Amino acid sequence: MSPPTPAGRIRRLRRHITLLFTLTSAAALLGMAALAVHADDISWRGQVDADLKVRVREGLAELSTGDTGELLYPDPNEGGYDCPAVTLFTGSPTQLTVAAQAHRPCLTVTPDQVKALADVAAARSDDVRATTDTPHGRTVRLFAQPFVPPPEDTVSGVLVAATDITDGKAAHDRLTLVIAGACAVLTAVTAVVGRLLAARAVRPALTALDQQEAFLTDAAHDLRTPAASLRLLAETGLRGEADHTEVLRRTLRLSTRMGEDLFRPAVGVVAGTAARRRISRSSALRGGAGFRAGWRPEARAAAGRAASPGRRPE
Repeated sequence: MSPPTPAGRIRRLRRHITLLFTLTSAAALLGMAALAVHADDISWRGQVDADLKVRVREGLAELSTGDTGELLYPDPNEGGYDCPAVTLFTGSPTQLTVAAQAHRPCLTVTPDQVKALADVAAARSDDVRATTDTPHGRTVRLFAQPFVPPPEDTVSGVLVAATDITDGKAAHDRLTLVIAGACAVLTAVTAVVGRLLAARAVRPALTALDQQEAFLTDAAHDLRTPAASLRLLAETGLRGEADHTEVLRRTLRLSTRMGEDLFRPAVGVVAGTAARRRISRSSALRGGAGFRAGWRPEARAAAGRAASPGRRPE
């Protein structure tokens, strides 16, 4: 495998710059997208938990104890347990039983799932949250809070509330897809922009390399004929077919010509670069100080006629 040419190395550097720019942008976009998705997930789940907590506390506020110590609660037939669906468990923490539940629930949850969450809340004597699926394929968020009567220090009941979060979860999934698609599009855009910027950055190097190659090609072409002539003169001098003084004179003339031919392309390259710079400066300064000082086309023509030798003013 042949080694890469200088132009090939510069083009490979351009690809590396583009790749680095794209990867950096993609990493930043993915980080911001992950933060946005996580923040949205925490936000809507926190709102759901806050609503369930308010619902459970409203139910606990309606609970009380009778004169004999029994737990008093509203009649389920009045609709106080329907939506969001609330289930009341009473008894000791190890033997909880359903005391009241929704009469016309807006959501159907498996009793075993509700009972399992109530047992955990009673055992911990603290709030418990959980997410589960119903037999109908709906996603449900559950919240359980134990009830401890003021005179006592043991749990005498647990209130469990449930709400459907299928729509909220679907909205969160749609937002995730939108953010992922936007990140993909922005990554593609940054790749294109990075390629354009990298091409613009390495363009001066490629131009200088092309000029160098052109200079070397011209120099090799210009030196080919004088080198052959020098060789012929050397062979002629060795054979003694010509005067040594004439041979040395012609050799000196050819060597001088070789130096001029070698120096001329470099002067042309430098002169061309300087000319381009002068043109750029003159373009940037158009309409500048000369015109502001009253330099008119008529004055310019008069100056040109005065500078031309052998020409009289009309």
